[in-house]
Amino acid sequence: MARAIYRPAAAISIIAALVVFVYAGVLQSEFINYDDNVCVTAHSRVQQGINLGNIKWAFTSSLNCIWHPLTTLSHMSDVQTFGMNPAGHHAMSLLVHIAASVMLMAALNSMAIATVRSFLVAALFAVHPMHVESVAWVSERKDVLSGLFWMTAMWAYARYALGPTTKRYLIVIGCFILGLLSKPMVITLPFVFLLLDYWPLGRLAIGQPANKVAGLILEKVPFFLLSAVSAIITIYTQKSCGALAAIEITPMTLRITNMFISYFTYFEKLLLPFGLSFFYCLPDSYPLWKWLSAAVFIGAVSMFAILKAAKMPFLITGWFWFLVTLLPVIGLLQAGGQAMADRYSYIPSIGLFIIVAAAVPDSLSERQLKTVIIAAVVIVTLYALLAKRQVRFWQNSASLYAHAIEVDSDNYNALFNMAMTVDKTGQYEKAVDLLKKTVTLRPGYTTAYVNLANLLLFKLHKANEAVPYYLDAYNLNPADANVKYGLGIAHAMLGDKDQAISDLLAASALDPKSAKINNGIGVVMAQLGKRHEAIRYFEKAVLLDPQNNELLNNLRRARSMDYIPDNIGIK
Repeated sequence: MARAIYRPAAAISIIAALVVFVYAGVLQSEFINYDDNVCVTAHSRVQQGINLGNIKWAFTSSLNCIWHPLTTLSHMSDVQTFGMNPAGHHAMSLLVHIAASVMLMAALNSMAIATVRSFLVAALFAVHPMHVESVAWVSERKDVLSGLFWMTAMWAYARYALGPTTKRYLIVIGCFILGLLSKPMVITLPFVFLLLDYWPLGRLAIGQPANKVAGLILEKVPFFLLSAVSAIITIYTQKSCGALAAIEITPMTLRITNMFISYFTYFEKLLLPFGLSFFYCLPDSYPLWKWLSAAVFIGAVSMFAILKAAKMPFLITGWFWFLVTLLPVIGLLQAGGQAMADRYSYIPSIGLFIIVAAAVPDSLSERQLKTVIIAAVVIVTLYALLAKRQVRFWQNSASLYAHAIEVDSDNYNALFNMAMTVDKTGQYEKAVDLLKKTVTLRPGYTTAYVNLANLLLFKLHKANEAVPYYLDAYNLNPADANVKYGLGIAHAMLGDKDQAISDLLAASALDPKSAKINNGIGVVMAQLGKRHEAIRYFEKAVLLDPQNNELLNNLRRARSMDYIPDNIGIK
């Protein structure tokens, strides 16, 4: 086997076979109702496929609060090719992951890292369970696509470093730009180039003349400028759509403590990938001992890598690759409510894999080499089996959330999304129970209160039970028109028509262009016998949503009948 993997064709075949073994199950997986709807299945632009207008839109707009036009175009291309058949979308992600794994091996091999070591790094990257999220989740196409361009840029950089020419330099920049257009996390690649200059390329050394160091840094300036532009666009985009959490919501002290905890947890899960979940809840605080011990660990390993740099230079490259590439997503700029995410390890994990592969001494006896190879085969096989098991949890939305709840029964995000999933199947009572637990665990989760109240009111017709949850939602967000609308309908069902009109008019003031709200006002006006007022609001509703047959029917009945029955259409 050792001889077989020295042959590039054999190595590529083995990596491809490993990926197919692990990920073949995704071809039977469905779309997930967690971002897949936002990015693909319910996005009008993406569903149109690729055309000139959509190409322009991809470069001038964001998809799910992220500016990554190349990824957006890849989703459009999939829709155009496969329609809404999830197997095709999953197959493309699988193929891109295979290509990224192969290019990683090629890039490391181009840097004079022994083929067996390059193969081991690529194999670990290809099958690691933490990467299942990036490959099996259609919405995370940006991970595998940006990963492919990252590896290609590294390969191009190795060729440039070994024989610098303008053409080769421009190829590196081109690959880097394609990576940035796929996912902004690629902004850390210029720092990784400097680490690779130190080891294994040997272009940067301790005690090297300042002019040579300055030359290497100057060489990276265009890359750093492009990274800065990408970072500015990303921050602006996420701020514009409210994706970045305010300091008041997530204090800086919590962000810093979570940073140390997350670094340690990523390290731990990359070593022992158990208890993986699509969402890790960010707690309100961490015990002092926990984040302090994590900080000491990170500091100690960093210091060890620096002190051992002369004898083991790969520690500098591998360890600081891990730290630097995680920095944009470590939580200092908090986006979302997660403490960390498996998908964020897609590129950073390579740094640790490099350390593992490079730590094997060159001077081994034949027996020692066989032992190392057997150990490597065992580790890769175990990771592959764990990853294959993890793929099963991504079969559909329900299996994904059920696994997350199994890992952490207090995972409010999984409970909420499971509630939304079972709601679609008509299991309203179960959905209500899940949402009640969600709001208990997360008292500030406005959306959960609103959805819970809506279920009680519109599906179970329990207006009395719905009102307190609407009031809780209103206290959290008084500007939410849907909350006032729900309160209005609940009071109407309870017979308090005056309060209902007051709530509905308040909702209309918050969202005057809502056909639903105007229709609701019309219904209550009709129930109060105020036919002319009812007709006026029904007319507004129809103007706002002229294709809605229910609204047209309400208007027609209000115009043609002296008596408006209580059960006139409303939702």
